[in-house]
Order: sequence, then C-alpha cells, then structure tokens
Amino acid sequence: VFCCPQMKQLIECDKKDGRNLAETLYQYLLNGNTAATAAAMYIHRNTLLYRLNLINEIVSIDYNDPFLRLYLILSYEMMRPHLS
Repeated sequence: VFCCPQMKQLIECDKKDGRNLAETLYQYLLNGNTAATAAAMYIHRNTLLYRLNLINEIVSIDYNDPFLRLYLILSYEMMRPHLS
C-alpha cells in the first residue's frame, strides 16, 4: 500500500520477464552513478545504460527529485522480502 507506484510497476515487469529492472534502479539510486552501479552489479556499463533507458520507457522518474529517490529506495526495501 505504501510503495511507490513506479517501483511496483517495475517489480511486476520483473516478475513477467526477469529483467531485474527494479534492482537495477535501486542500485543506481544507491550508487549515484553508472560506473559504480555497473561495478556493484557485475554488469557492463552499456548493459546498465540499456536497462536505465528501458526503465525510463516503462516508468517516468525524475532523478533530480530527492524525495522521489528516497521513496523509490524505501519502496524497494519494503518489497525486497517478497521478491524471491
């Protein structure tokens, strides 16, 4: 009920096709840049950029809004136990 609609939508997409978009967004928000995020996820930077573009096609996110960033991070944390 309290989760961000954008994060819920990404989690639902992940359940359908297994692209791991919700975790990608979460890691990007935590790390703050593409190089650190790609390294933390053990993926190539181009793969990360592809996923971030896909995320932006699915949901609209204003990365400059600190409250939305926090809301997305907390939403993922609340949903994490239910993701497996």
